[in-house]
Amino acid sequence: MRSEPRILLQDIVTDCQRIMDNTAHLQKSDWLASGWDQDAVERNIERIAEALNKIRDHNPELVPRIPGYRQIRGMRNKIVHQYHAVNLDIVWNSIIKDIPVLHEAASRLLDEFDPQQIKDKDPDPSPPSPSM
Repeated sequence: MRSEPRILLQDIVTDCQRIMDNTAHLQKSDWLASGWDQDAVERNIERIAEALNKIRDHNPELVPRIPGYRQIRGMRNKIVHQYHAVNLDIVWNSIIKDIPVLHEAASRLLDEFDPQQIKDKDPDPSPPSPSM
């Protein structure tokens, strides 16, 4: 079930890490010149915001512990619904300042959950071996 907080937090950590890894070698001017890199960041922001929405719906007690929660959801809405009006300077500043903070906070929250809480995250696709 994708609404389990551990899985959602892991998704946030993964998507933040993707943003950080894929932009670490870029200067702002390089990123602004690359539609592909912009699209990749925007897609990961969308995914982060969707995970945050599920956390809000299923685990609202976690929301106050997630820095930038409202801002990232607002950025997602702008990207999805008003993509022509996205302020790339704001997105870049978020890449540099906010995404690492969110990554750290989500990682800390993730560490608080017992790994046993994950139920069938990646079920084994192989059939059971026949018993003899």
